[in-house]
Amino acid sequence: MSFFKVESLSIGYRDFNEDALIMNDDFYTALDGATGLVDSYIKPSDASFLVNEFKKLFKKSNNYNKELKNISAKLYDLFINKANIKDTNLTREHFPSIGLSFVDISKENNELRIYTLGDPIVYIKTKKGSEIFKDSRLSKLDNKVVKRMIYFSKKENKSMNETRLDVLNLLKINRNKMNKFMGYDVFSIYKNGINFNLRSKKFKLDEVEMVCLATDGFMQAFDVYHVYKNYDELFSKNINEVYEKIKNLAEDDAQIIKYPRLKKIDDISIIKLTK
Repeated sequence: MSFFKVESLSIGYRDFNEDALIMNDDFYTALDGATGLVDSYIKPSDASFLVNEFKKLFKKSNNYNKELKNISAKLYDLFINKANIKDTNLTREHFPSIGLSFVDISKENNELRIYTLGDPIVYIKTKKGSEIFKDSRLSKLDNKVVKRMIYFSKKENKSMNETRLDVLNLLKINRNKMNKFMGYDVFSIYKNGINFNLRSKKFKLDEVEMVCLATDGFMQAFDVYHVYKNYDELFSKNINEVYEKIKNLAEDDAQIIKYPRLKKIDDISIIKLTK
């Protein structure tokens, strides 16, 4: 039986979803997949394939660094075989990857430990206050891309949607910083790029009042659309209400004029655990 009341939402903006959730009584994970910067090898997309296969393998563990490295090796072989890839000179930009945040709960030890790898966030509220755990390195790189898109949009009188080819080289440069020094960390199946750094922090379970795991699509309610004044307000709201606000604002700004961002709308996922 779960220690918390569990609410969740995961919605893809296309007819497939590159986000995913794992939910058990004592283990919860939010996944945000990213397809490589080439045409997908596997339909409907490389990232949706990867997150679905990852879900089958990822379980509660005593050593998550080792567990993730083992899963990476298995999924590399699976991906190469499924995609029928013969080229041995592929780089990071060719491979899908996954950002994830997760929570491991031990009632016996009165312990809750949160983990992050990539940009899905963890918000935690305890009797002492609230904290947000977020790796901002990838979002900072994305923000530089958005600024370049704005530049080309104004210079060449294009919509933001039409500027993606103009910034493709910058996207590739950023993608090849994956799991490198001065780059960003993410779960990767690329053989020369699996040196990811898993971050974690431990809390006393009986002091925790709320935990939220959210992908960047959900976080746009605060980071992009500025609907809420802080994270406490954002996560106090009904998650379906937040989703509707994001969807409506994205539709109203379909040409990406008022709210600069990489695409009209992203996949949106959250797990909310409350007492």
